[in-house]
Order: sequence, then C-alpha cells, then structure tokens
Amino acid sequence: MSMRREPCGGILAGALLFAATLFAATLFAGIAWGQVAAPSLTPFSFVTENPAAVQWGSPSRVGAGVSQAQALSDPTNPAQPRARDNFTGGGGGLRWVGQVVSAAAEYSHADNAGTPHNEGEFSDDSRVALGLRLASFLTLGAGQVSQTVRTFQLGVLGEDAHEIPQYGLSLRLGEWLFLGGAAGQDFVKHTDLLTPANGFKTSRDVATYGAGIRTGGAVATHIEYYTVEHGKFAKKNLGVTGRQTADTGVAEFNFGGFLLGYATTHTTQDAAQPTIDNDRLDIGYAPFSGWTVVARGELAKLKFPQATAAATGTNSITTTSYSLLVTYLFKS
Repeated sequence: MSMRREPCGGILAGALLFAATLFAATLFAGIAWGQVAAPSLTPFSFVTENPAAVQWGSPSRVGAGVSQAQALSDPTNPAQPRARDNFTGGGGGLRWVGQVVSAAAEYSHADNAGTPHNEGEFSDDSRVALGLRLASFLTLGAGQVSQTVRTFQLGVLGEDAHEIPQYGLSLRLGEWLFLGGAAGQDFVKHTDLLTPANGFKTSRDVATYGAGIRTGGAVATHIEYYTVEHGKFAKKNLGVTGRQTADTGVAEFNFGGFLLGYATTHTTQDAAQPTIDNDRLDIGYAPFSGWTVVARGELAKLKFPQATAAATGTNSITTTSYSLLVTYLFKS
C-alpha cells in the first residue's frame, strides 16, 4: 500500500507495503480462478489450476481482458487516514483442445505506476498447461506457474519470484462427475535490495485437490469445491512464509448464453499471518461458440491478527476490482 513511513518503523512499513502489493496483485494473477476437477464455464478461463483438467475444457478459445482495482487499508488508529492504492492490469491467453492432447497458456500484468512518493508496484503472472487423455475417463497433465511481484521506492524495495512446476490427474466418472488433484513444488526467491541479508531462496510443497459437477446442454452447470495447500517455507523471513490453505467453492450457470457465476475462497495461514476472504461474481453474454463478453467483480479482504495489526498499524486491507473479459470460442 502507498503509506507514509516513520523512520523508526521503516522495516515494518516496508513489510506491510510488500504484503499489500502481493495481496492486490494476486487479484490479477489468477485469471483462471483455478479449476481442479473440471474447467470453469467462464470463457476467459484458459489454464486450469490442475493442468490435467484442461483436457475437458472444450471448445478451444482465445481472449483478453482489462482490470482495475483499489486497495484500501484500515488503520488501527482511527485518527490516521485510510491509505489507498489504485491498480490497473490486463492479460490474455489461449487454449487448444484436441481429442488426445490439449495445451493452454495465459499471461497477466498489474501495476500502480502512477502512485505518489516515487513508488511503484508491479506483478507479472504467466501459466502454461499440457493435458493428455489416456482414456475416456482419465487425463494426465503437466504445467508451470511463474509469478513475480516487485515493489519500488527510489529503487527496488523487494521482489518475490515463484516458479511452480506441477503435475496432475483428472477423473471423469460418468457424464458429469469429476475428481482431480495436482502436486508441485513452489521454488521461491526473495530479494531485498534495501537489506540484502534478508534475501533468500527456498521451496515448499503445493497440493491441490477437488471434486466437481459439470454438465452441458442448453443449461450448463459447473459446481465445484477444491483446496489448495502450500507447505511451510524452509526458511522464515519477513512474514512472507508459513503454511497456507485456501478452500474455494464455485457455482456457475450458463442459460443458453447468459452466464452467471459465483466463487468464494477462504484462506488461512499460520497464527501470525492474516486470513484472506475473496468473493467473485461473473455475469455476461457467453454463447458456446463465437464472441463472448463477461464482466467480473471481486471483493477481497486481508485481515491481520491482533498482534500483527498492532505491530503494523493496519487492521485489514480490502481490495475491490472490476474486469471486462472478451473471448472468442471456436466451434468444437
């Protein structure tokens, strides 16, 4: 967040700045809004959270979108002003679905380069997935997620870079029931040019699993519940480590081209780390082939535990974002 910094609290303020940047940037990073068991009905979804699920995601498609977000901090001291940070972003991707092999790729970027105090906050997210169909009910997949978040203030304050290779499988039981899971490793590099000794490299396990229903026809339905778990970092530093579990519920419906979708995620972390609640609503025109236009709104809140709030001077950070997504779906 873009905040004034007192000399005696520079380290805490810098850590809070980076945490706020990472939190706001993730709203742009997950364009796919992960699908683990079955692909989303939202046409802008390209790369699935479980790479094996991409094989079920026909028809092929290409598209792009733009987003705008505002992150607002709630200070522990009522006399202090609420800090605001505005982000703009965009991205795009493509998915090709074949009878046996499928592939997908997407990229997104967000920044607030126009903020005052010579500050800049930037995030880049790229994802690829490859799916292989072994039988009518079984697919395997491999994918890679690359994420980078940078914070500048008269130079680079910090950078978090994540490289996450992962492998998954997906089962289609009958016409509508899907089960899926994936496992990978999050290779992390943290750089702090203000205090180089704080930099480190480490890794942690990532596991994803879920179950869902996806039906076709004039009224298509996608209902899914899935969990993404991140293990502890091998080295703790600057509050960017700790176990993390995110549980997501998705309900999406397409009534002959009218799309309505809702998803909610609750993320818990270690005791000293904040909880995160995220709600997303999609609405738009999404026929099963041709041009689609979907609007998305998201509300996310990062809530600090009491001790952390007292140390940072911030109770919570709330981010509101709006996106417009345009996609072209090819006939199957």
